Amino acid sequence: MRKSARKRRACAGLSALMAGAVLQKRVPVRTATWSSSSTFVQSCSRFDAMPIRSLPSHLGRRVAPIPRERIAMRANGALSSPLFLASVAGLATGTIVVLLNDFVHLLQDFLLELPGLGGPGVLAPVISALFVSLLLLLRGEKGLSGSSDLASLKASGGAPPKDRSEAPLRALAAGLTLAGGNSLGPEGPSVEIGANVAASLSGYQNQEIPETDSERALRQNLLAAGCASGIAAGFNAPVAGLFFSLESIQSNCAPEDARAKGPPMQLLAAVLAATVSQLGLGSSPAVDLDFFGWVPTRSLWELPVFMSLGFLCGTAAFMLRSTRQVAKGAFDCLEASGAPRFTFPVLAATVVAAVSFYGNLGEVLYKGFENVNLILKEVDGSRQPPDAFSGDPLTHLFLLIVAKIFLTAVCQSSGQVGGLFAPALFIGACLGGLVGRSLRDFLWPWALWLPELSIFKSEGPFVFSVPATYAIVGMAACLGSICNVPLTAVVLLLELAGGKDYGVVLPTVAAVGVAVYVEDLLSRGIPKMMSQWMPADSPQAPPSAARSQGEPLRLLCQCESAGEELPPDVSAVEPSMPLEAARQELLRLGPEGRLAVFEDLPSLDTPPRLLGLVSLADVDAELKRGSG
Repeated sequence: MRKSARKRRACAGLSALMAGAVLQKRVPVRTATWSSSSTFVQSCSRFDAMPIRSLPSHLGRRVAPIPRERIAMRANGALSSPLFLASVAGLATGTIVVLLNDFVHLLQDFLLELPGLGGPGVLAPVISALFVSLLLLLRGEKGLSGSSDLASLKASGGAPPKDRSEAPLRALAAGLTLAGGNSLGPEGPSVEIGANVAASLSGYQNQEIPETDSERALRQNLLAAGCASGIAAGFNAPVAGLFFSLESIQSNCAPEDARAKGPPMQLLAAVLAATVSQLGLGSSPAVDLDFFGWVPTRSLWELPVFMSLGFLCGTAAFMLRSTRQVAKGAFDCLEASGAPRFTFPVLAATVVAAVSFYGNLGEVLYKGFENVNLILKEVDGSRQPPDAFSGDPLTHLFLLIVAKIFLTAVCQSSGQVGGLFAPALFIGACLGGLVGRSLRDFLWPWALWLPELSIFKSEGPFVFSVPATYAIVGMAACLGSICNVPLTAVVLLLELAGGKDYGVVLPTVAAVGVAVYVEDLLSRGIPKMMSQWMPADSPQAPPSAARSQGEPLRLLCQCESAGEELPPDVSAVEPSMPLEAARQELLRLGPEGRLAVFEDLPSLDTPPRLLGLVSLADVDAELKRGSG
């Protein structure tokens, strides 16, 4: 017994010594093709250490050899400097975002001066959309919504996309879309630029080498840092960029190491990107407001009013989601009837031009924050609405809300590239301003009889906030509910306004919370009600709302997989993908492949909502059930 115990201890000690020798890089490395300049790798080849294969079997099993490629990678420092990689991602993202912004505004100034039917700039949306259609035509079946978008990058854990040419083409398409004034925003492309920069920096990719937890954590942290730098550069809001990455990108990261080491990388990348943005675009606050605010001690009774505004913003977010689904279905019907898909951006741009110029609603065109500031001035009374509305700001604001929701849905569904942050802020400013102006205008007669209710009274227990405060709160509520980023929305509006009044935080948080809840309730509740009202085709297989709305993959999603880490062989798709197309994609991925079904996949700045995973067996079973 004692001899056997001593023998086991001796074997264990020898095994530990050999493992230590391997970890100290005493295993010979004779081939290092792509990193032959590394001094360490060259020195490793001089050792004549014992090959692991010559050890006895009971010792060789205890030693895990380190792949030569990984030794060379670590020797070059590719995995040992996450803060350096985050710094590079922040600086590169900030530079590209500044260049994209300059390109958009230079081209926009040129297009708006072109003569058109009815005035200069009328054809600007159509001309820019022609170039987007040309890009779609050149891409062919690949299109511009593939492996480089945010949903696919998140599904792959931040791995570099296989098609490296798609990311710059999508950025170019976004610049062309926005230069014409089409109803989308630049912050979504900014987030995607940051994500693609981070994915390109994520390191060496070799499917034959197993990925360690630290490498996976680095890729996920780097992806979150890139997204944070995109928001920070696009809005000049580094803190909001950090919240966006924590809220939408890193919330589902499985490795605990990623959650612990991620915030420093994200903060550094966001600060550097915002610094570059300030140097290139200026440091003044984006929202131009002289005064807004809320005093709890004198306006606490207004809190239910702000919560009611949140209800309206959540309803507007649901209307935008529903309109996008209807518009997408309409374009799908056009494609099924034989219309080429590359012509859809031009069709959408024609609608934008008609509504904006011939409907006297030019504010719906994208012009940076200029149009949002015009709405805020109209809300506080320093700007009059166009003559076509006879000086009635309430009618003007209401029509702007309806037009912006409709045009945003049409532009995004047509294949134009852009985000939802800017449209959400515009809709929120109009909706909040409409509520604020309504309270001021309709309660003004009461103020003559009850001076305590006067909105201009500087003291007293019952004081209204100025209409601009409602516009600011509405912007945050619409942004949080449309893009599903409630915390980011609260922080972002404070940074956009330059932090002039932190007293508005309380009504903003209340309105954002109600808006997000209402949007989620309507999005989930109405399809469920529709499924209950619809008659069943047969007692064995009653149709669900998902199948009736043309979303077959939604039925097959494994709900319990939505919080798990995604496998390596995965492809991001929408729930509306046909089953036959899903089967072909799964066959292409291989036996271990899975489809990650995301809600609202085309959106760039909206955090992808993972519905679940679908396997080939799931699709085959559903096809067999349908044929039977």
